[in-house]
Amino acid sequence: MISKLNNLMVSLSLSDSIQFVERHPFLSIIGALTGVWTIKQLKKPRNLPPGPISLPFIGGTWALYLYGNLQKLRQKYGDVFSMYIGSELVIYIFSKDLIKEVYVDRRSDFSAGNTNLFDLTNKSLVNSSNTDRWKKIKLLILPLFNCYIAHNLEKTVNWTMEGVCRKLTENNNVLNPDKLIRQALTQIALSLYLNERRNLDDFELNLLQDTISQAFSAFSNFVFNPFINFVPFPNVVFRKSFIRPIELGRKLRQFFQNRLIKRQKYHNQTKPGDFLHALMILFDNATDGQVIDIFIILIIDSIHTISIGILWTILRLALNQKLQYEIHELIDRATGNRCPNLTDRAKLALIEAAFLEALRLDDLLMASVYHRSIKNTELKGYFIPKDTAVKAVVESVHLDEQVYSDPYSYKPHRFLSDNGLLIRSDEFLSFGLGSRRCIGEQMVRIEAFLILSTLLFSFKMEFDGSEPSIERQNNSAIPTPHPFKIKFTPRR
Repeated sequence: MISKLNNLMVSLSLSDSIQFVERHPFLSIIGALTGVWTIKQLKKPRNLPPGPISLPFIGGTWALYLYGNLQKLRQKYGDVFSMYIGSELVIYIFSKDLIKEVYVDRRSDFSAGNTNLFDLTNKSLVNSSNTDRWKKIKLLILPLFNCYIAHNLEKTVNWTMEGVCRKLTENNNVLNPDKLIRQALTQIALSLYLNERRNLDDFELNLLQDTISQAFSAFSNFVFNPFINFVPFPNVVFRKSFIRPIELGRKLRQFFQNRLIKRQKYHNQTKPGDFLHALMILFDNATDGQVIDIFIILIIDSIHTISIGILWTILRLALNQKLQYEIHELIDRATGNRCPNLTDRAKLALIEAAFLEALRLDDLLMASVYHRSIKNTELKGYFIPKDTAVKAVVESVHLDEQVYSDPYSYKPHRFLSDNGLLIRSDEFLSFGLGSRRCIGEQMVRIEAFLILSTLLFSFKMEFDGSEPSIERQNNSAIPTPHPFKIKFTPRR
């Protein structure tokens, strides 16, 4: 009798539950998600770094809206604090000493973040969990840079900038330079890496440039969605956020896969004719996909990342006409009526300093770099669980008054000695630290110098109308400026 009664109660409770779900689906979903959140909170490790309380659905991201930025959260919680982004635990670290400890001194405890952005898998040769492997890959690739990139860089950039200057004079001298800069860098990359010389308006060139930009945008939407790691079956609920980066990643891979196949079929396998061909031969034991993954990382850095740095520099120089006039005077004294080249680099160090100062002030190249704990470990006495994301807040160094005087002001001269030469600063972290330091740092700096020196030799840059905002668009893996238009007035 008691058994039958129990069965009846169970069937009634199940029936009632089903009816409630049918009548109140939204409340049912909220209840289920709250239950998942409660279980996760009960399982939360002890002695984590302090941080804002994690709420259902949004984690601790409410604190960013309340406090405005990470620096203010640092003032409340200290140099190490934790925050849940949805259900993903992220440890934020501040100060050069802590960043160096995690990124350099304790490589056995912390690995670099996932570099395989658009696949969201762990099959890449450069997967971050193996820092030693990446170090070996860099040592193998460096000779290829010297052979195929360094010797041709200046000639290629000069050829590209001739076309850029023509476009600027043909376009009533007023435009948003964003797309043109990206076209120029794509043209340079195709020539250097693939030995393909294409016009700025070429379909294939613009297909590649647009795909990289869209991929970065899609990846940013994925990264900055606070719910994506919390909701059950996120690949279903946020299908578009998952699918879009993968689709664009496949499109990028296909672009380079077609070129790799041609080199496998028709090219001499002992005498490579370009960087991609040489990379294919160098990693002959790797799969095509792994070779292309390495290649895509190099291409993205040489197109998208540099373009944002140059764009910020143009914006900052247009805002500072006095500094721009100083650079014009410097160029005219150093080169006369000749466009600057690499032999003038030391004499025109202020141009490179202007680029470095834009990187420092706008937190560009290191903005999206995460590390992860390889095992359970501790940091400053706090417990860090295995596979926890660790984010270095580089602006805690770059905007520190103890490191840089008047840190929120754009002052390129801080990178120059009294003799006008570039100073190496250990506190400048935009190109990274340790074994994960940017492999193409010198290429980036040379390329930026050549592009900016040509623009400043040829044009005066000022805004068409009112000055734009210098606030960042923070919904991006790399902070980008809001759209702006520049009037390029010929100086010659």
